[in-house]
Amino acid sequence: APPHIDYEVNLKHTEDVPAEKIVGVFGEIGVQAEAAEYVLAKLKERGEGVVAQCPKAACEKVAKAFTDIGLDAEARKIEVPASDYDGSDVMVLDEPNLMVHASQPGGLLVAFTAPWCTHCKSMEPELKKAATALKASGVKVAAVDTQRSRALAAGFGVRMLPTIMWLQ
Repeated sequence: APPHIDYEVNLKHTEDVPAEKIVGVFGEIGVQAEAAEYVLAKLKERGEGVVAQCPKAACEKVAKAFTDIGLDAEARKIEVPASDYDGSDVMVLDEPNLMVHASQPGGLLVAFTAPWCTHCKSMEPELKKAATALKASGVKVAAVDTQRSRALAAGFGVRMLPTIMWLQ
C-alpha cells in the first residue's frame, strides 16, 4: 500500500531566490523541469501555494529543502474536506496514489476537476454512473481535485477544466 498522504508543503514566493535554485529543489524531489517551471510561474502569480502532498516526514524534508535556499515553506497537516464523490465508485486520488492506480492493469479514466468549476459539477452524476458501469470490466474511474493537487495537474498538462484522460 502507498504511504498515507496527510501533509502538504505550502511555499511562499520571493524574488530574492533565483528561479534556477527553486527548480533545482523541485528536481531533487522528482518534479520534471517543465512541470517545476509551470508551478513556479503559478507561484509567482499567486504569491504562495501548495507544491507537494506527501507523508509527514517527506513533507518536512521538502519544506526544509526550500527553506534551506531561502524560501518560506511550511509542512502542514492536510485538512481533507468531504468529497462529492464519497460513497460512489469514483476514487478521489492525488499524488502518488494516481500513479499507483494508473500502473495497475485495466486502465484508469481520470477526471481533473475543481470544486468551483460549474462544468465539473454538472459532470459529477455522469462520472459516478460511468464508474459504476466500468467497474465490472476492471476499469477504474478517478477524480483529481486540481485545487488540492496543482502540481499533479500541471504535470499532466491540465489547462482547462474538466479535463478527462485515459491512463494505461
